[in-house]
Amino acid sequence: MTEQPRPAPAPEGQPSAPAPEERPIWKLDRSEQRILLITFVGGVASIVVAAGIIGGAIANARRLNNFPHKTELWIAIGSYAAVFAVMLAGAIWFQGYASRHPKMYGRAIRRSALFIGSLAGLGLAFALLTLIGLAAGIH
Repeated sequence: MTEQPRPAPAPEGQPSAPAPEERPIWKLDRSEQRILLITFVGGVASIVVAAGIIGGAIANARRLNNFPHKTELWIAIGSYAAVFAVMLAGAIWFQGYASRHPKMYGRAIRRSALFIGSLAGLGLAFALLTLIGLAAGIH
C-alpha cells in the first residue's frame, strides 16, 4: 500500500482549513425564531391555563363549601366529574373509531374530537382539584 502525499502545510498566519462561520447566539434565522416563539407561547399558555384551573377550583370549592347540606355538595362534585369523565371517554372512543375509518371522518372532525377531549380532561382536572380543595378545608 502506498502512502498518499500529505498536503503542504499552510504558511504561517493562515488557517489550513476555512473556519466555520461563527455567529452570535441570538442572531436567529426565521425558522429558529418561529420555533422559539412557539415554545415561548406554548409555555406561557400552559402556565396561564393551569393557573386558571387552579384558581377556578379554589373559587368553586369556596362556593360549594357554603352549601347547607353536604349531600348537595357531593351531588354537585359527582355530577361535574361524571359529565367530564363521560365527555373524555366519548372523545377517546371517537378518536379510536375515526382513526379506523379515516375516509369517513376527515381530519377536521378528528381534531374537533381531540379538542373536546382536551376540554373534558381539563374539566375533570377542575372537578378533582375542587374535591381536593374541599378536602383540604378551603373556606
